[in-house]
Amino acid sequence: MPRIGISSSGDSPLAKLCDVHLSTGAITEACPLNLAPTASTTATLAVGDALGLAVSRRRNFSADDFHKHHPGGMLGTGLRGIMEILRFKVGDNLPTVHESTSVGDALLAARPAPNKRRAGAILLIDDNNKLVGIFTDGDLRRLVIDDKQPMIREIGKVATSNPRRLLTSALVRDAKQLFTEHRVDEIPVVDEENHPVGLIDVQDLIALKVVAE
Repeated sequence: MPRIGISSSGDSPLAKLCDVHLSTGAITEACPLNLAPTASTTATLAVGDALGLAVSRRRNFSADDFHKHHPGGMLGTGLRGIMEILRFKVGDNLPTVHESTSVGDALLAARPAPNKRRAGAILLIDDNNKLVGIFTDGDLRRLVIDDKQPMIREIGKVATSNPRRLLTSALVRDAKQLFTEHRVDEIPVVDEENHPVGLIDVQDLIALKVVAE
C-alpha cells in the first residue's frame, strides 16, 4: 500500500520511508523558544485537510457517503432523512380536516386514540386533499381568549394559512434550519403534490439534540 508522509523536509527520515512526501517547508514555531510545536502543527493540519478534500473530490464523496460512514453525531444526524424521525403520520396519529370544518368538530376529530400521543397541531386540507393551513395549540389558545364563540368558527379562517413545510425528501438539517430561522414548533411534511404526510414537532429535534430548548 502506498505511503504518504507529511513533514518539514523531503530529506527527513519519514520522507525517505514514504512513496509520496508532502513538505510543509521550514517553519519557525510560534513558541518564543521555537521549541514547542505550534505553527508546524497548524501547517501539518492544513496540509492534511487539503489532502482529505482532494481525495474527497476525486472520489465524488457525497452527503450520502458521509452519512453512511458517520451516522452518529450532529453532522450524521443532520443528514438523516426527515421520514426516519417522523412520529406523527397522517392516517395514524395525525388528523387532517377540511378547511371549512368548525373548530369544535375539528377538535373532536383530532382526539387521539387510546395510547396514542396527540400532535400539537391539526393539518388543514382543501377539496383536493392538499395542505392549505395548520391549526396549532397556540392558535387555539389565542382564539379562546379573543373570541366569544370559538368552537363554531370555521377553522380555515382562524388557522395559519400556507404554513412553511418540508418535502418527504428533506433532511433533518432542513427542519433544523426552519426552526432556527422562523421559530416554528410544528412543521408539516408533504409529498411532491402537496398532500400532507406527517408533522415534525420541535420536541423531535430537541430529543435528537439537533436544537436546544
